Amino acid sequence: MFYGYLHPQVTCTKHIFEKYVAFQYQCTNTIEEQILEDVSVVMDLIEGEDCFAQIASVELKSMPLGTSGSTFVAFQRDEVHLFFFASLVTFTICHVLAERIQFRQIRLHPQVHFQRS
Repeated sequence: MFYGYLHPQVTCTKHIFEKYVAFQYQCTNTIEEQILEDVSVVMDLIEGEDCFAQIASVELKSMPLGTSGSTFVAFQRDEVHLFFFASLVTFTICHVLAERIQFRQIRLHPQVHFQRS
């Protein structure tokens, strides 16, 4: 059974290049008896929306218990000093029970704030 307080561990690393910013979401499945599928991140600009355009995203197809993987979102950018993103981590949970498998789609809402130094 899924309980609301169970979730995978997710960390975000930003990679900043002259014309691009890539966000790497490192995910680890820590949920007992569940496989996470179609893990992806949807990002929404809160501040700096005139300076960014999303150009790519890469999802994780499957993440069994105890495994890690990365999903990515990349943006082309103009010069900007301050930007804020809201992130939505989505995945489908496969409950692996002795006799059946159940599916439930889950959404996590971490907020990502970055300030260029």
